Amino acid sequence: MKTAYNHISIKRLNRRIEMEVSGATFGTWHPELLLTGYYWDALAAAPLLAEKPIKSILLLGLGSGTVIRTINLLLPEANITALEIDSDIIDAAYDHFHLNEAKKLKVLCTDAYKYLKRSRKKYDAVLDDIFIADAENTWRPDIAPHKSVELSMRCL
Repeated sequence: MKTAYNHISIKRLNRRIEMEVSGATFGTWHPELLLTGYYWDALAAAPLLAEKPIKSILLLGLGSGTVIRTINLLLPEANITALEIDSDIIDAAYDHFHLNEAKKLKVLCTDAYKYLKRSRKKYDAVLDDIFIADAENTWRPDIAPHKSVELSMRCL
């Protein structure tokens, strides 16, 4: 399916469902496996390293909601706000990846970096899972890494 920002496809591999964006895996869901074996497990576990309890998390980039499912497992009391620019990705996450089962989740359809620039809301953790893909590669958005960190720090 062509969206305003991406080419996405939903693929079933036996009982696993995967979201591909321009051929790159952007999310996965399995009815029995709570961890994925992908980097999303480590991203979701990162807040466990914090010195203080994590009660609120800002997730930049939703994809299929893979990180959210793992956060719900590891930090069930954490409130999660997820930002996703592509409304069709949000719809696919709810339609195919059981995002409606997520707990303490608020999803906003917005540009994450614009949100970071204007938001005054504070979170205990900010997780950046924004990637862009085409048929040959996957990369981070065209924003300097230090600028991305600087913007994220405003919300902590």
